[in-house]
Amino acid sequence: MFNQAVFNLHEASKDQVQEFLNSFDTVLTDCDGVLWIDNNVLPGSADAMNYFRELGKKIFYVTNNSTKIRSEFASKAQQMGFIASQDEILSTAYLAAHYLKGIGFTKKVYLLGSNGIGEELKAVGIRHIGVGPDPVKPDYRAMKESDLDPEVGAVIVGFDEHVSYPKFMKAASYLASKDCLFIATNTDERFPRPGSVIEPGCGTFVKAVETCSGRQALVLGKPNDYVKKYLETYGLNPARTLMIGDKCSTDIEFGVRCGFQTLLVLSGVTSSKELEKLRRENTPPLPDVVLPKLGDLLSIPDPVKPDYKAMNPSDLDPEVGAVVVGFDEHVSYPKFMKAASYLASEECLFVATNTDERFPRGGSIVVPGTGTLVRAVETCSDRKAFVVGKPHDYVRKYLESCNLNPARTLMIGDRCNTDIELGVRCGFQTLLVLSGVTSNKDLEKLRSERTPPLPDVVLPKLGDLLSIVSPTNGSL
Repeated sequence: MFNQAVFNLHEASKDQVQEFLNSFDTVLTDCDGVLWIDNNVLPGSADAMNYFRELGKKIFYVTNNSTKIRSEFASKAQQMGFIASQDEILSTAYLAAHYLKGIGFTKKVYLLGSNGIGEELKAVGIRHIGVGPDPVKPDYRAMKESDLDPEVGAVIVGFDEHVSYPKFMKAASYLASKDCLFIATNTDERFPRPGSVIEPGCGTFVKAVETCSGRQALVLGKPNDYVKKYLETYGLNPARTLMIGDKCSTDIEFGVRCGFQTLLVLSGVTSSKELEKLRRENTPPLPDVVLPKLGDLLSIPDPVKPDYKAMNPSDLDPEVGAVVVGFDEHVSYPKFMKAASYLASEECLFVATNTDERFPRGGSIVVPGTGTLVRAVETCSDRKAFVVGKPHDYVRKYLESCNLNPARTLMIGDRCNTDIELGVRCGFQTLLVLSGVTSNKDLEKLRSERTPPLPDVVLPKLGDLLSIVSPTNGSL
């Protein structure tokens, strides 16, 4: 009807509102940021959704939240005044179980996520491990292949408040096998919440696991194709379906991909300022219509005043002016939350020591590197880090102060995209050893594809140099 016009329904005439209401038969709505925030219902949202039902509209609650099973979502909605049944709930926890059941999956799942996904898996007869705390131990690097469950055939990443370094390590190690499926419930960077405190979302963990595993996840939640394919089984008429959401890059993008009408509410993730920027720059996807909050459809004025039990802005140190991310075996959800909250201020510096995806180690056990944590913080803070380690410019500039002769300087490393890249950028000679991250197979692929940077010379390990150099005069 309005076709990405970003029309403000608050300013519409009665006839325009009536025309809008008559233009759809099915309503799909996001939950967090649209209907409620945390455990606080947004004023008027229940009345608006129940009004749609009174008009004869078919209702689906489509949420990327994976922390609950469908019956729990339905119960939560009912307690807040919404008319809702389990069959109308489409959550990513349910989608994950539905997907694996549909492909005849019979192995175990390693779950970096909440018990909501675990219960949905259990309901379809799929075994899983990994739910709950997995704290770091002093000998965490001593993990062996025998510590991995050989029956695991899939890794699912959802929201996990117990996220820890051992969980990243296990997920990446299972994914070292190409036969292991990699599924993510969603890639939402953060949860909707007003104020300066940032609550990192599932996308933070997905990016971390993708970084250290070198794999790309199959994402089942909005705006990806699997949700669309699932909904197609209901025989919806796209032109007469309305998608309501609080985030342009997931909810509205999903609606546009499916050919639905779209309504953006500004009570969640996407702010009025962000929408104005998107509209000014004509950056898709843009919503058809907009409201400050869903309850405004029925003209119910009431400011949102949720009573949060979680971290408050007063818990942040006002003297912090920089966030530095390095390797941290004690990584946790509160640390991600604090880092992203400090970085909500544009004046706060964001520094990373390096972006190495993993530590060098033989065998199938993967030891995630600093880059795993950097990508996670970048995801939930929506900031890019200033990286001081190899191969970035800061190292090069520092080395220039040492008055080295680039043509007579040798850079030795085990990794093409950091060590050799640094050498090439600086004009050094380069020697790659195959005793660490880059394997002979990796190098052969880079060489066959002529993918830079390539080293000048190669050795299986640095010690081999002594076997080809004369011990008397140090020459070949």
